[in-house]
Amino acid sequence: MGLADNPQLIGYVKRLRRALSEQGIPFDKKRFSPHITLIRKYSCRGGREIPVSDPPKGSMVATRVSLMRSERGKNGMIYTEIGSVG
Repeated sequence: MGLADNPQLIGYVKRLRRALSEQGIPFDKKRFSPHITLIRKYSCRGGREIPVSDPPKGSMVATRVSLMRSERGKNGMIYTEIGSVG
């Protein structure tokens, strides 16, 4: 799910990337696209499909932001919190 443009969040990302760069910490330089991953990979038994519909519109307030490391493990992705604010 995508998130609406938020100047404060974009500013935070710019400051974070600048700080990471100054410390020589590598990071993904792709355009920042705030999102929530609901499903990374799915499969259904018997060839059935999951019905897709438009998600309901809404909003929420984040009280904490975490920087996560994602690594592919034997049994799927492994997510480790590196740091957080909030």
